[in-house]
Amino acid sequence: MAIGLILCAVGFHSINLPADLNSQNPSSSASAWAEIPLSERTAPLVVLASVMLYVGAYALGLGNVPWMQSELFPLNVRSLGSGISTSTNWGANFVVGLTFLPMMEFLTPAWTFVIYAGVCTAGWFCIWRIYPETKGLSLEETGALLSEGWGVKESLRRAEERS
Repeated sequence: MAIGLILCAVGFHSINLPADLNSQNPSSSASAWAEIPLSERTAPLVVLASVMLYVGAYALGLGNVPWMQSELFPLNVRSLGSGISTSTNWGANFVVGLTFLPMMEFLTPAWTFVIYAGVCTAGWFCIWRIYPETKGLSLEETGALLSEGWGVKESLRRAEERS
């Protein structure tokens, strides 16, 4: 996801935006595409490809976590945990939606995506460092792992045993 965001920033950095966004669009004529240098034609394709990379990585990774995590909670708090997880997901989406357009206007598109890539990288590092590994564990083993706090040290010990 962070790589997609960085590539998107590179693509936006390569696009020459008009200083006055209310000016006439130079690409509105039929022959405008032929007049644009080749180096400037690839930048929008880089943006498109990088957004597709980001969306694909999100869908394969973090996109399903708020909806699939409920089995990690004990039955007595499963509904509360799922509600908090869903609220956190929608709250984060709200913050991104609220900040995106002002950041695009005040910081430029390239810096907006650099900042989002930084947030994404910081989140990845926190998840990698804090979240326990549950690969190969049954639901009972996962419940036991998480019964005493976060279970990070225990999950690392179990991962070493399996290796």
